Amino acid sequence: MESARSIVWLGDERMAVELAAECPALEVVWERDLACARALGCADFDAIVLACDNATPALEALAELRARGPLPPAFVLLDCAGEPPLEDLRA
Repeated sequence: MESARSIVWLGDERMAVELAAECPALEVVWERDLACARALGCADFDAIVLACDNATPALEALAELRARGPLPPAFVLLDCAGEPPLEDLRA
């Protein structure tokens, strides 16, 4: 896998701000909600990060983004493990 140069970060911005400060060559586009992220054309980015409280909103967001077309690699950052099982996120 090549190095990521551009990331769409969806959700909690605290870590996105820290990442952008530590890696100035990395383009981090932060969006608070899914509607704004969809408008970006996520396929044009190197990766997507979904920062969610638990697995349920992450699965919903991934399903909605996938329905719109191909996606770059997606990474999910959870505050706590919840239902459904985490194995569902590996699809």
